Amino acid sequence: MGGNRWWEHLRVPVCVLLVAIAGVVLWRALIQGKLEFGDVDPASLVVSLAALALTLLAVWRPKLSRENAIDTAAWADQLANEVLAAETRERDRLLGEPGRTIDVKFLLRPAPAHNTYRSPRKGTLADIVNYFEELQPQRLVILGAPGSGKTVMAIELILGLLERRKSGGPVPLRIPAASWDPEDGVQPWLVGYLVQTFRLSEETARALVDAYQIIPVIDGLDEMDSTNHPGYGSRAGQALRALNRYQEGRTKARLVLTCRTDQYKALIAGNVWARDAAHIELREVTRAQAVQFIKAAVGTDQISRWQPVLRALNRRRHPLAKALSTPWRLTLAVNAYQQQSPHTGDYLRDPAALVTGYRSEDQIRSHLLDLFIIDATTAGRNPHDYPPEQVRDWLAVLANYLTINASRPPFANRILSASDIVLHELWPLAGNRPRILITILAATIILISISLFSVIDFHVLSALLFGYFSITLYHTWRRPWHVPGVPHKPLYAPRTAIDRFKIVFRVALSLPLIGVHAFALAILLAGEFADNPGNELMILLTTSVVLTATPQFVNEDLHKLQGTWTSRNPHAPIRNDLRVSITQVITFSLVYGLPFGLTVALERVRGADPVDGLMAGLALALAFGPGLIVSMGSISVQYLMMLIAMRGRIPWRLGRFLHWCSTEAGLMRTAGIAYQFRHRELQDYLAATFETREKDYGFD
Repeated sequence: MGGNRWWEHLRVPVCVLLVAIAGVVLWRALIQGKLEFGDVDPASLVVSLAALALTLLAVWRPKLSRENAIDTAAWADQLANEVLAAETRERDRLLGEPGRTIDVKFLLRPAPAHNTYRSPRKGTLADIVNYFEELQPQRLVILGAPGSGKTVMAIELILGLLERRKSGGPVPLRIPAASWDPEDGVQPWLVGYLVQTFRLSEETARALVDAYQIIPVIDGLDEMDSTNHPGYGSRAGQALRALNRYQEGRTKARLVLTCRTDQYKALIAGNVWARDAAHIELREVTRAQAVQFIKAAVGTDQISRWQPVLRALNRRRHPLAKALSTPWRLTLAVNAYQQQSPHTGDYLRDPAALVTGYRSEDQIRSHLLDLFIIDATTAGRNPHDYPPEQVRDWLAVLANYLTINASRPPFANRILSASDIVLHELWPLAGNRPRILITILAATIILISISLFSVIDFHVLSALLFGYFSITLYHTWRRPWHVPGVPHKPLYAPRTAIDRFKIVFRVALSLPLIGVHAFALAILLAGEFADNPGNELMILLTTSVVLTATPQFVNEDLHKLQGTWTSRNPHAPIRNDLRVSITQVITFSLVYGLPFGLTVALERVRGADPVDGLMAGLALALAFGPGLIVSMGSISVQYLMMLIAMRGRIPWRLGRFLHWCSTEAGLMRTAGIAYQFRHRELQDYLAATFETREKDYGFD
């Protein structure tokens, strides 16, 4: 702390002193009876002291000292292990079988003012790591046609760099470009991705990015815009300009970028490109490579079945030669026509159908993708018995949503991803309907409350319900993007001494504040100040604010620290938020609703019947918790409303379906807490089928 922050040293003694004075006042008033109303008004004094302590606590919240350096090398090593495991799994999913790759060739393409040194003129998939390490600076753009293997090339580069990486070295991290709003800048985007995907604390993520321990591998620049001709002002153009400003000292920072060739040429024509980077373009799979791949994949005993295909590949103008000129489609064809019956072992399809049944490249592509979906839903891999047609329709809805996002303006003040399906951020799939349903739900709770709370003063009830509805409208329509709740585990063990000190200090500070609340409730229930009911309401509201705010202060940094060890399962945010919501419903119902109802109803000045007070307290307890969760916003409530609004168009158990698609069927893949289609070509194909089948359906 700097010398001009000397006052921060006083935050602890001042807060403790204020709480101590409040405790002494209550003790002398209740136990010794030495304070009279004519001398000091205990209620007003307690309220003032508690409010002042709360204000000082809010202003002087202790933060982790920036002098406590984060061990970026250790965190980078941990992140590298996780990235290595994730990318190895992804490589196996993309290739169908471990190790079955096509050694795709690439050529260095001239680009305006590209100033990389030692850039070889050509290379192959096998030597991409050596190629990248020779670049000065290490900035690479991988170009190619759809399905040419750009993502596989990027993954091979990541795995190779991680295998050669020394302890404490930088970590290559693949990030979907579509998730980026370029106006945020490169470094804030990287920090946010590490926090959201790998659940690092914001401080740790920022330290890694600031130390240039992250090599961004930005996958799919072409997916940032819906047009095939992005220009200078497009999202991709903004992204390239931001990357050109991304410096590591006096040189350009290391990065890798993948993009379709045509879209990148359009960007260059619009006078924007990745500067100081080598631009390589993946070549088509040659006929010789395709023949060699098929022979190696099917084995010598099955070559005769594939002879019609092999002969067609050697004919230059045959549509099959063009259709199978990418690694993606070639792999699809081999996998589809090597499928065997689980009972007899007979092959289910004859490869000759590829030669005689289809007359164009598009027909072959659609046929292969159809077979891909059908094979993914076979009995052995489909324990939930999803029908293939239903799977296609459900995925088409999601694919169309992502495609629309590429050209949609910001929705609810946020640019929606064109590639990532994040469950707790998927509610715009149903347009504004989830928000309308939440508003209706809040209004229903209010109407039920009005019918139940007849014993409570109308003015108090009106103020409470008005606040409910106002908060609901604000959080639903003005701030609809909610942060998932994170359950705080009692046995959570922080890693550093400063972390442990912070937790102990926060918990210790919360105890006297909770004690103030307990004393105030005791005063109210005892009716000591019945002659001045205004004081009763003042004490109740103030101490309730104290009780509500205290856990927020205590848990704020716990949320940041504990986030590092939170599951990165795509379902975890909703599950954790649901646990937190249920806990809050119970806590607020008992701590807020029941005491409030009992206290107000049992005021002696009103002469209310104790039974009526008890019933009012119980009724308020039942409605207060759920109403507060709906009013303040919950991602689990949003998700539920989205499922209701999309009933019949997507599966009711959407999370289970997407989990099956990624782990069993291979139709989807996971990227942190997001689901993505296994290949952009599959997403485009499903979106096209949606448009032809449901042209009359749109999104709000």
